[in-house]
Amino acid sequence: MKQHGYPPPRPRAEGAGVIAVERFERYESSEGFVAVPDADGEIFVFGGRPDTIVLTARVADALVTLTDRIGRGAHELVVLAGETVDTRISRERVIARERVAAGGSELFVVGKWAEPTSLR
Repeated sequence: MKQHGYPPPRPRAEGAGVIAVERFERYESSEGFVAVPDADGEIFVFGGRPDTIVLTARVADALVTLTDRIGRGAHELVVLAGETVDTRISRERVIARERVAAGGSELFVVGKWAEPTSLR
């Protein structure tokens, strides 16, 4: 019986499980809020490449750049004061500056390494 133009279903490997949950057993953090400078400054460097980076700003907004150790593959984002952002970006360096000079911004950085578990 033809399935009205749809291709036949693809075979799946035996024993292939579906990832149900991402667990983050290993993490590394700035161990507190770090003052954000007026000009771009390195806030934190991870001892590896985490699967996701969580950023929390307080007092004032921060402009954050996530990049690798030599500055390639930069992702820029704004973290608003009082906001926590789970970036789902994998980079090694966190560079930041205040969105408004003399704003007194502080940033808390956490890198998490995923350990997926399956349904089987």
